[in-house]
Amino acid sequence: MVVIAQLPVAQAKDHAKEIRGLVEEKIDVDGPGTAILVSRDSVPVYFGGFGLAELRTRRPITADSLFDLASVSKQFTATAILSLAEANKLRVEDAVSHYLTDYAVSVKGRSVTIADLLHHVSGLADYTSDDDWHGSNEAFARLTPETHLRWLNGTRPRRAPVIKYEYNNSGYVLLALIVERVSGQSYARYLGEHVFGPAGMKQTAVLDGTRALSPEAVQGIWSTKLARRSSRRTTPG
Repeated sequence: MVVIAQLPVAQAKDHAKEIRGLVEEKIDVDGPGTAILVSRDSVPVYFGGFGLAELRTRRPITADSLFDLASVSKQFTATAILSLAEANKLRVEDAVSHYLTDYAVSVKGRSVTIADLLHHVSGLADYTSDDDWHGSNEAFARLTPETHLRWLNGTRPRRAPVIKYEYNNSGYVLLALIVERVSGQSYARYLGEHVFGPAGMKQTAVLDGTRALSPEAVQGIWSTKLARRSSRRTTPG
């Protein structure tokens, strides 16, 4: 992401070529791409698409391209939890087991709280650290909040809660399940009605299998030293 937020409107227009040159120095225009937005006082003053949305078809990035937010989605999961707290439907100080009665993980008698999950101090195992996890589209399709809860119930925690900050994806899958259990709605529907809708995010949605993938979706690329492969994934975090 490149953020240039201090340019006056006229100056931003004058520097469009300079901005493109700056980005093109860092981006392979024949490879996986990105989109750049420059705004001033919440008003867009420059937009540029760079690189490809799909390598096979050489479809370019445009203003209508839709990106997989990956772990940026955690902020929306957290917003959903806090909106339920604001509506007095849950308390972040409560134990996870208060809302997920089939959750059975504790360490030395210390229960994990919703706040622990939000702040990445739960001490729980993380599915991305599992030896069998490969991050494929098929693996993400199997990763539902319900199946994940069962996995956590059968997996040894890393440590007791609050001892250490450790970035944790699994905690946010549990938070999504809490959203569903407390609200009585699916995670996707709750975010659509209570987060994306009020924020005016008309082109943002959760891919939960109930809607088709937009033709404007950018193909995600996972790159390693050995290979590069595509992925379209959906998780709450």
